[in-house]
Amino acid sequence: MASAEWTVSELWPHLGEVADDVCWIRSVYTEIPNHEPSCLMLNTGANQAGRPSMGAWITYGLGTENQNLPGYVVLCPDIPTTVGPPLWSNGFLPAIHQGTFISNRVQTAQADGMDDMPEEAAAETMEKDKDGKEKPKKVVIEKGFDPKKLVSYVNNPKFTLPEQRREMDLLQKLEGMRMANTGSDAQVEAVIKSMEIAYRMQTDAPEVFDVRKESQATLDLYGPGPVARGALTAVRLAEKGVRMVQLYYSKGDPWDAHADIFAHKANAKASDQAFAAVH
Repeated sequence: MASAEWTVSELWPHLGEVADDVCWIRSVYTEIPNHEPSCLMLNTGANQAGRPSMGAWITYGLGTENQNLPGYVVLCPDIPTTVGPPLWSNGFLPAIHQGTFISNRVQTAQADGMDDMPEEAAAETMEKDKDGKEKPKKVVIEKGFDPKKLVSYVNNPKFTLPEQRREMDLLQKLEGMRMANTGSDAQVEAVIKSMEIAYRMQTDAPEVFDVRKESQATLDLYGPGPVARGALTAVRLAEKGVRMVQLYYSKGDPWDAHADIFAHKANAKASDQAFAAVH
């Protein structure tokens, strides 16, 4: 698919149409080609685990525009790649800047097998009209999708919000008394900040993760499957003021096609439309 300045593989027809609007970074490289060190280099600037990730640095320097949501969110059906959490680590920065991993899979036993395989979700995107001509299917969010289940323990059924607020206020007072005697503790302060965000997320998180609120036209624009749902969620988070959102395609290394190079065709089909829609 050719654009005015770029040529994109025919595996990415939708992305090719918006190629001129995409930010292409071609100056990044590493001298270690192995998967894990390369993933670390891409996300942290170092080929060994332990350094702060890009998202951690961004939130450390710029903060976040929404105090009711994490400043740095990582989306993927399951823990992505063979590296996992070190890719969004806070490193030596305060713990509040670590990425918050949220699984964007449908949390039901029936959907578990399908949601692991984005290529399966995108395999049947067309249907035939009454004249026998193919047309895109309308996107339908899975019945088992529940935004409240995406973030573990975001809702506390045992205590009301006012009761939880009193607990947080008491904890702040106790920590203030401790600080007066022994000084500040960065780890304790980070934990309390995380608890504060978790408390406030109870009102904002279910709303921002509920992609069912989008119009049919928007859902159809992104396409079906977990990759599309993750891409749409990433845009909704950015619109809510979350400073950094990372979307990973799937768990494991699905783009590692040593055994079957044609796997790229299925992977591209499952993500092309959604990635183009984000632009």
